[in-house]
Amino acid sequence: MGNKVTKIIIVVILISVFITEVITIANWLHCKNFNDYLHFYSVNRLYYLLENLHNDIGENVLVARFYHNKLTDDVVLFLQYYLRFFDVRFNASLISLSGYAGILLWLYYFFKQRKTKITTFFAAVFFILPIGEILINLKLSFILQILIFFVPFIFYSLWGIYEFMNKPNYKKFRISFIIILIIFSLWWLIIIPYAVPVYCVS
Repeated sequence: MGNKVTKIIIVVILISVFITEVITIANWLHCKNFNDYLHFYSVNRLYYLLENLHNDIGENVLVARFYHNKLTDDVVLFLQYYLRFFDVRFNASLISLSGYAGILLWLYYFFKQRKTKITTFFAAVFFILPIGEILINLKLSFILQILIFFVPFIFYSLWGIYEFMNKPNYKKFRISFIIILIIFSLWWLIIIPYAVPVYCVS
């Protein structure tokens, strides 16, 4: 495969991934907000604490207090909500399966390669973004909220896929792998109408 032809194929694939991601995000335009599945409220903390206390009936009081107190439960519950933003189904429904794979590839190359100030900055933005939505529940139009996540995520995914395909070894395999992911992403579009309502309020 000639170098020039390979570059053209990589560009075409990146455009295809981008189009797939845009089509995927279009399924969210009827939503009004993210639902409580992604929001950390004090009432959620209360329910979580009460549930754990009921499960600890019969346990030593000191042990129960050590594992289930306000600080510990807040940290554990926050991590649960935070990790939901990196859930496979959520990201596949937001930016497509190929987009989610691109994010994972970007993270892999970020941790593997030598860090620069620019890549560190982008990584910080990536990991901090969900915190605002989880804790504050941004009072913005939903389209703007989606764009806040969608634009950076799509940037990271395309970056990761480009890095993956641009490596010199096993180039045909790498390109074929991404093409298969795009096909699966198109298949996922059939399922998305049933997946999106889990995360948004219409």
